[in-house]
Amino acid sequence: MTKRAPVGAERPPLEHNRKLITLMPYTLVRPNVILLQDLTGQRFSRWTVVRLHERQKQPSGSVQSIWECLCDCGNTRYIRGSNLRKGTSRSCGCLQKETMRQRRVHGLSSKGNKHPVFQTWLNMRARCGNPKCPTFKYYGGRGIKVDAAWESSEQFIADMMPTWKPGLTLERKDNNGPYSKANCVWATRFEQAQNSRRLHLIEHAGKRQSIAQWARELGVSASCLSHRLLRNRPVFT
Repeated sequence: MTKRAPVGAERPPLEHNRKLITLMPYTLVRPNVILLQDLTGQRFSRWTVVRLHERQKQPSGSVQSIWECLCDCGNTRYIRGSNLRKGTSRSCGCLQKETMRQRRVHGLSSKGNKHPVFQTWLNMRARCGNPKCPTFKYYGGRGIKVDAAWESSEQFIADMMPTWKPGLTLERKDNNGPYSKANCVWATRFEQAQNSRRLHLIEHAGKRQSIAQWARELGVSASCLSHRLLRNRPVFT
């Protein structure tokens, strides 16, 4: 059994407490007391730490390390180490400006509502690239891809925004082709339905049209026309 020192007896000093112990990347004066963490060369979002600039003593008695940092855009700033580690400082301000610019391009409102064109881009990428999307089997599952240029929302918006109108949806001219500028147009839901690969076409007098198109031309409802076809009754008189 280890003998305990008598109550009130003075403990012998620990020799290693009086020595400077260095353990990279920390410098310790006594065990478990951290004085400095070397951040040189580390990245924090868009910041790259160049060197330690100075150490400032605060009124509370604590010491703040100020680091010289280089932003990806080329600007240099002096940032507190605590702000770097906590993520409260991520750039010289260029990141916030880019984020605001993208929101204006995407048409995001103050409440976070997305512009229909930007939402169309999100939906397009989801059904072509996300297997968990409910409609993936009809698009990405069939090999339908998004053109490389349209992986950028900015390029998609630049190509399609000028011709967009409320109520229109994105339509591919070739149902087996990719989503690209050359193969896509804005169309009404009726026009899009006429280009569905599941559409049944009826040919009469050298003219091929869908049931909905024939119904419009003949002045009858589409359900009435479908009923006649199912019953093998005359459609064209």
